[in-house]
Amino acid sequence: MTDAGYEGESNYKFLLENGYVSYIHPKNAEQKKKRSFRTDIGRMENMTYIESEDYFICAKGSHLKKQYERRQVRADGYIQTTSVYECEKCNYCRYKKQCQKKGNQSGKKRLYVCWGLQNCRAENEMRMNSPEGHRLRVNRSIQVEGWFGNLKQDYGYRRIRRRGKENVLKELLLIGMGANVRKLHNRIQSGRIGITRFELKEA
Repeated sequence: MTDAGYEGESNYKFLLENGYVSYIHPKNAEQKKKRSFRTDIGRMENMTYIESEDYFICAKGSHLKKQYERRQVRADGYIQTTSVYECEKCNYCRYKKQCQKKGNQSGKKRLYVCWGLQNCRAENEMRMNSPEGHRLRVNRSIQVEGWFGNLKQDYGYRRIRRRGKENVLKELLLIGMGANVRKLHNRIQSGRIGITRFELKEA
């Protein structure tokens, strides 16, 4: 279970090729909850896609057909393929201001779609919205995120006090050991030894 910073086609493919199941928080998960996202007619998510003929239908009813594929080498060396779709005609379209971004309304509407990422994201979102996905999200927020706050607020640990990679590593290991001892003590006191995850509460 990871946050949105780890989402990317190369990471999805790496996990798939090595037999791992991904539970990655999508980068656009929070955006999709907003009304502005759902009503943005310029987004591919809000257009009708005809898979059999590989084109999108915009709010006006025009077709955005695939023009070419663009290959780009990412920083990690992964080659990402993006399909470029272009609208048949945008002249005199009453939706042009809403469909195209400000400052880019002179030409035809284009969509840049990375199908590799979209397909991986769709499968990942299904798992994230499953009962197991909800359980993992709850436990990650309890077991991981909270300890950053504990280290800063309760331990007063706000900055590393030593220099050099080796010394910094040793300091972090000591802090981690102290946190784990405290966590073990709390588990013993509350009778939760052997229980690694919290169960979801039923409404």
